[in-house]
Amino acid sequence: MTIGWHRFSLGIALAVAAAALAGTGCGHTHTPAPAAPQDRHLAPAVYPALRGTIGEMAALANSMPLRVEGYGIVADLPNTGSGEMPPPVRQILTEELYKRHAGSPTFGTENISPERILSGKQIAAVSVVGFVPSLAPKGTTFDLYLAALPGTQTTSLEYGLLWTTDLKIIGLSEGSMDTRILARGRGPVFCNPFAKKVDASGAPLHRNVRTGRVMSGGIVLEDLPATLQLYTPSMRIANQIQRTINARYASLPPCAAAQNEAVVNLTIPPGFHDNPHEFIDVIAHMYLAQDVPGFAERKCAELLHALEDPDAPHDDISMALEALGRPILPALQNAYTGNNVTARYYAARAGAGLGDAAALVVLEAFGRNDQSPYQYDAVSAIARHGDNLRANTLLENLLSSPNLRVRTAAYEGLVHINSPQLNSFRVGRKFIVDRVSAEGPPIIYATQTGLPRIALIGKKFVLPAGALYVSADNILTVNLPEAEADAPATDPAAPADPAKLYYRGPLGNQQVLLKSSPNLAVIIAKLGFTPDPRAADYNSKQVFIGVSYQRVLEMLAQLCKDHTIDATFVMQQPAHDDLALAAQAQAPRPDVNPAATAPAGSPGKP
Repeated sequence: MTIGWHRFSLGIALAVAAAALAGTGCGHTHTPAPAAPQDRHLAPAVYPALRGTIGEMAALANSMPLRVEGYGIVADLPNTGSGEMPPPVRQILTEELYKRHAGSPTFGTENISPERILSGKQIAAVSVVGFVPSLAPKGTTFDLYLAALPGTQTTSLEYGLLWTTDLKIIGLSEGSMDTRILARGRGPVFCNPFAKKVDASGAPLHRNVRTGRVMSGGIVLEDLPATLQLYTPSMRIANQIQRTINARYASLPPCAAAQNEAVVNLTIPPGFHDNPHEFIDVIAHMYLAQDVPGFAERKCAELLHALEDPDAPHDDISMALEALGRPILPALQNAYTGNNVTARYYAARAGAGLGDAAALVVLEAFGRNDQSPYQYDAVSAIARHGDNLRANTLLENLLSSPNLRVRTAAYEGLVHINSPQLNSFRVGRKFIVDRVSAEGPPIIYATQTGLPRIALIGKKFVLPAGALYVSADNILTVNLPEAEADAPATDPAAPADPAKLYYRGPLGNQQVLLKSSPNLAVIIAKLGFTPDPRAADYNSKQVFIGVSYQRVLEMLAQLCKDHTIDATFVMQQPAHDDLALAAQAQAPRPDVNPAATAPAGSPGKP
């Protein structure tokens, strides 16, 4: 049993997505994706120590991730796209281009014809699907999943750019159905170059570059509501839920307002805007009777005893302890040194959630113990619950752990608390580079979900003399000739920037040579930099390369693999739910006419 609503609803989402994935098979025929899942509020079977919590009485009415979708255009393709698309989709995209002022004398774009744009091989029509997290406030970003339309001649979306796309609840219908715009999407396409080469049986897998992801490419345009729905309508219980929540979180407007006997509306407190599910998890585990004198102390003892039950829902019990509040800290602190490892960990996690510094010391010990099953979770708990100063110190120490997974978790924790330990810079609007000084073998860590980030974790990242990288398609070359690298710095003829960065455009219309210092962070910055036309110092004649995040990662991975750089390249592993939900992007909605997916004639010339 669990009453952590976002964990419960994530399981539902996974089941729905897995069904969609199973339906697609491994060929080119796509089974229609299910309609947007609906919440089903069935009263849970509650563990005895958790009876009387808000989560036993009510459920979050809008707990499922919200699927949004639309048709979009991926541009800047090296003739791997196609002007083919169903006529209704062509009409939708043409109207979108006109709406964004293409072909407009008023905006000086009269020579940019939408019809011509949509006829070339440098664009591809795609379906775009995203999953907005429940309770997401306005401005929240999320990943987008793209798929070339079935039946078209598009061969690859790799290195393309998704133009601005409106995203709706029903956005892949070619009929008259329409909904308001809830989000917009835009950004560079990422086709994971490090995907598995074989399946579980050892059979080779074909890398599908007709699909891709835009990391953090979607942005929510309005706040999503938070509402509790009672399993059994009762005005008395609704008012009691309202009083219990507002007694803990005093704010204006109030956090909870009983609308009627079945619904309690919630307002996320300011301190939880970045993580509304943490607030939801706490109130789900609050007891309606916890304002009764002596209740918290008695319930704390019961919950601590329950932590020793191997079959108990330990996550929920720990949350229930946290929900009881700071008055129980003395009893919790006694549990930090108990003999039962499970009870000790979950008591410390609850204490950290209540701001107890002693609990963080216990969690750090778990984070340093390679034999502990709670090692990784302890590092994450430090980042979530520690005050920034204390958490920064502990996470910085864990960067030197011999366990690679712990080191990357410590880095992610430092990102979560926006630590000053990170020496960061942004490469245009593409990605962030974090330079993190740490003991131990150097690591290059890169994300593939959420905001694109490259972390250089270690002491020195310098390209050695004689280093040479040539991309698989011969488009990008990075070279540090030995003669120039070995020239004495006192020699006036020695080049100030001996590394050479050469880029040849995939269509043969661009050749750029830049020079750089051997510092890897500088090389990354020069490769990815693209001037911003809106900047005050914009120079239209400035020479730049402007490669994508994916190309930079391909280079870094190869330099590590060849031992040109003495570092280990580590790619973030996406959550299983992220992979399963992505499968839905490849299936048309049930209301799409399958006959309309036939190619719309041969593409015209660009």
